[in-house]
Amino acid sequence: KGKVMIRLQALLILSVAALAGCQSAGLVYSSDRSGHRVTEIILLQPLGIAPDTTRVFVQDGQVLPRGGKGGSYRTRCAFEVRYRSELAQTIQPATFRVTRVQRLTDPVVEHLPIQVATLRFADMDDGGAPMVHSGYHFWLESEQPGVRRMSCYGVLADLGQDKAPTIEEIRRALDGVAELSTQP
Repeated sequence: KGKVMIRLQALLILSVAALAGCQSAGLVYSSDRSGHRVTEIILLQPLGIAPDTTRVFVQDGQVLPRGGKGGSYRTRCAFEVRYRSELAQTIQPATFRVTRVQRLTDPVVEHLPIQVATLRFADMDDGGAPMVHSGYHFWLESEQPGVRRMSCYGVLADLGQDKAPTIEEIRRALDGVAELSTQP
């Protein structure tokens, strides 16, 4: 029964992700539900990427420590490079043209400790709906060919209760670090 539920949840997540990609392509919505097309992202300060990683997280106008450990209940964005390096990398301030906006729904995986033995009751369920982050991938192009995209994630929520961040929430996450150029 547990394996069937996990498969059904995975199928549901994939279906939601596929449907999200079919929504108004390239639009990010504001709190009043008007759509905005993000055309450029202007990075205002250098962003350092730690060795052996490919991204750096920003939340509430602050660069987060390695791994992006910030509040999961506030919007955050990640600037990503194409290749992992043993050395630190820096994304320099620049204007990045947005070539594509893609909706995303990322399941949050919980790493549980290994259990040697367990007791399972027949009526127990397997934890309910999976937790997810919904948001956007902004695919970027600039004079810095190693920069791949910026991804912005909404608050952590149960699947079905999740929502992508609004344009205002993304701007608040990037405050002072980067700006968005938009068209209605």
